[in-house]
Amino acid sequence: MNTVTFTFPLKLASLANVREHWRVKHRRSKQQRALLHGILFTQAKPSLPAVITITRIGKRKLDSDNLAISAKHVRDGIADAYGVDDGSDLYTWNYAQEIGKEYGVRIEISPK
Repeated sequence: MNTVTFTFPLKLASLANVREHWRVKHRRSKQQRALLHGILFTQAKPSLPAVITITRIGKRKLDSDNLAISAKHVRDGIADAYGVDDGSDLYTWNYAQEIGKEYGVRIEISPK
């Protein structure tokens, strides 16, 4: 199977630097995980093992550790859709970022 790509509007904030109430953080976590799970669960996706690239589109770039943490809930939602823990060796996770006028996320899933 070939690479599958999804792009959708979603703002990924650096979770390490966000100062907000725990309920707001929890709501964001649930929404992002459910969104990704819903998108991937209803679509044909490459079987595991897979290489998954999460590209954050934003108005400015984050440093590498903040980039990875900003995509935490997206990564968890992808793992939920596959039904396999995100720490498994069946995944290779890559992170990228682009400057854009609007916030968004692009997910690319390709077989290893």
